[in-house]
Amino acid sequence: MQGMIEVAKEGYLAKLPAQRASHSLCRYIETAPWNIKLLEPKPRYGGVGARLIRVATELSLDEGYKGRVGLHSLPGGTRRAECL
Repeated sequence: MQGMIEVAKEGYLAKLPAQRASHSLCRYIETAPWNIKLLEPKPRYGGVGARLIRVATELSLDEGYKGRVGLHSLPGGTRRAECL
């Protein structure tokens, strides 16, 4: 497995003040460590995270969420993501 995405079609609202009442497709995206340039100078597979973001955005558009995607950092992770 090179990356994984978990989506939730319900239960999350956008956090930006202008969109607080709008639904957001929120869950997690993870890329295998050997695909992260900061950890591996020559990743085996490039662009895995970007492709997963694209899939999440397309699903958000299909579900009528206007492309809103919220990301949360994984427990114990060193990186932080914000709900968009």
